[in-house]
Amino acid sequence: GDGIGSDGASLGRQLGQCSRPVVGLSAVSHKGSVSHGSRRFYVAQPPGESSPPITPNPDRQFPVFPSAASVPPMSTSISTPSVEEAHAPGRDPEGVWPLVDSHCHIVFRNFDADLESVADRWRQAGVRALIHACVEPAEIPAIRALADRFPELRYAVGVHPLDTQHWRESTVAELRQAAQADPRVVAIGELGLDLYRQRNLEQQLDVLVPQLDLAHELDLPVIIHCRDAAAAMLELLAERAKRGTVPRGVMHCWGGTPDEMEGFLAHGLFISFSGTVTFPKAEAIQQCARLVPADRYKIGRAHV
Repeated sequence: GDGIGSDGASLGRQLGQCSRPVVGLSAVSHKGSVSHGSRRFYVAQPPGESSPPITPNPDRQFPVFPSAASVPPMSTSISTPSVEEAHAPGRDPEGVWPLVDSHCHIVFRNFDADLESVADRWRQAGVRALIHACVEPAEIPAIRALADRFPELRYAVGVHPLDTQHWRESTVAELRQAAQADPRVVAIGELGLDLYRQRNLEQQLDVLVPQLDLAHELDLPVIIHCRDAAAAMLELLAERAKRGTVPRGVMHCWGGTPDEMEGFLAHGLFISFSGTVTFPKAEAIQQCARLVPADRYKIGRAHV
């Protein structure tokens, strides 16, 4: 996808300016259910080495995703290209369209046993670069280690709206330091508002606003999670638009109405559709998919 540049910094700047969709997950399998609160997931080291300790805090559960192990390999000899090579338009020599996974969480512990096989599958399926989302600061060292392990990986830093309990006075400084210390940090997020699972709007805003400020300060795009909270999010963005402080970015896993989508498009944001667009009763999302401009959307997999 055209969201990829020649290095991590330009990838981040171009993420919100691409002229073709940045395509979501194609070959990475999601196996079993994992707690998103504790996540039990840090895959910082290769197999056989210990992972950093974590304190369980199971506040919600991810759904069970089907395995993509059955995805047929498109090639047996695809090498890992540079991000610059991934930016090149058209099919690669193997006849595979280069894809960018613009949102993944391979740090989850349910990838421990076969992460190398998962990586083989994403490469065989034509995924040339991945952007790893972040939901709380404690996982940044593990994601950074994954970027060391997989050269095609870039990542974001941020705090998810359902993880506000991890926000401290020092968190924004921690996120700033992490973003400035590693050019592979290409976005701020996953941030946003979620009034479907929690109703603590003011607390979520207290966590969201400093991250939007940070993204504007560092000129990085944002990965926005917004569930049953479009009105509050649009109100916030409208206020920021008066000051010119709305960052570029993507509305991750879109689940809103056409009118809401138009509001976010007006602020320059991309719309990312997940597997929910295929649900028989998802008429509003399907209408959004019919209306969204061809150069302003991404596609991916179901996510919460």
